[in-house]
Amino acid sequence: MPFEQRVQGALQRILASREWTEPQRRWLTRIAKQLRQKLVVDRPALDQRLFGDWGGFDVQITDYH
Repeated sequence: MPFEQRVQGALQRILASREWTEPQRRWLTRIAKQLRQKLVVDRPALDQRLFGDWGGFDVQITDYH
């Protein structure tokens, strides 16, 4: 199975595993998108465009504390 399909399948299983808030669903979806583009999801990746447009690492982390 191609890696992209594996990531998408994993995302669907995670999203179906419980009730997520809308910000959490967006966050998980962005992580999956980042994984499809680049296998590394680290702090610099979270501050780049895909996540940076939403405030980057710091904003995302404060949403869940």
